[in-house]
Amino acid sequence: MDGNKKYFNRMAYKMKFIKWFGTFTSIIGSFLVAGMMPQIGYLFFVLGSLAWLIVGIVENDNALVTLNLVFFIANIFGIINYVL
Repeated sequence: MDGNKKYFNRMAYKMKFIKWFGTFTSIIGSFLVAGMMPQIGYLFFVLGSLAWLIVGIVENDNALVTLNLVFFIANIFGIINYVL
């Protein structure tokens, strides 16, 4: 029983870390894009959307998965448009 509790505690800690990582990278990305540094900003946005995509998949939250999959694709287009 204690083994399961430790597993779930570790998983909860990892999910909390991924959520905060996604939050901070998305916030930083938004300021970088607004500050006319889209090449770096889009990379932060990609990291943030991937983090939240993982959270949505693990927590079986279809709305979160859909939103962040679309954000991920849009940010990839942003990177491609900026590079080309």
